[in-house]
Amino acid sequence: MIREIIDGTTGPITIFEPSQSDIDRIMQMNDVVASFNSESKDGEDDDGMMLNVRGETILKELIPLLTDIEIDKDMTEDEMQKIIESPTIDLLNVMQVLSGIVTQIYTFMILRYRNIVQMEDVVERSNDVRDATMDHYVSSAAKTDEGRMMLSGLAQNANELAEAKANNMTKAKIKEQIRNGERTIASGLPESDQEVDHVVGADLDPEQTKMSTELDEKYQGI
Repeated sequence: MIREIIDGTTGPITIFEPSQSDIDRIMQMNDVVASFNSESKDGEDDDGMMLNVRGETILKELIPLLTDIEIDKDMTEDEMQKIIESPTIDLLNVMQVLSGIVTQIYTFMILRYRNIVQMEDVVERSNDVRDATMDHYVSSAAKTDEGRMMLSGLAQNANELAEAKANNMTKAKIKEQIRNGERTIASGLPESDQEVDHVVGADLDPEQTKMSTELDEKYQGI
């Protein structure tokens, strides 16, 4: 896919959008990584930051990768240095576009990393709510003789499930027994506590709660 066509003095210059393999290759360029790290440490704003990619990297790697310009493979270091020190207008335009592409790639990577961190924070907060809710259930149940008997029975049930796991009981059967144990606790709690269970449980992601699989481990010693 074409990114831009520059009207050069000797003809049009085509600059292509990087493919996924191109992006992977650019992300591995030592000079580009060093430039990104340097700009990040300086505290520049992401929106206004333009990576300072060396001319040598652009000539030897980015131009052959992302443009239709043919670079002489037999060009010496001295010849390349002369081109970098005295670039044509066309080359300056190409270098500007390529630097912008590289900067966009790294900006995207930063945003993706931030999203991952934010999602991990959401999961952690959900786990905190789940743990607090479970502690509330156990604390409420332990206040009555009937509740303590239920907790003792649940602990025994957890031990039986642990033995069942050791004997290769199917996961489906294990989850079934744990759910039965949870319903037993809920039926013995005050009505207000059962309502809390309904509200909190509705807000949590079923994949994140995993209350049934952790209950036997957390309260096995009760």
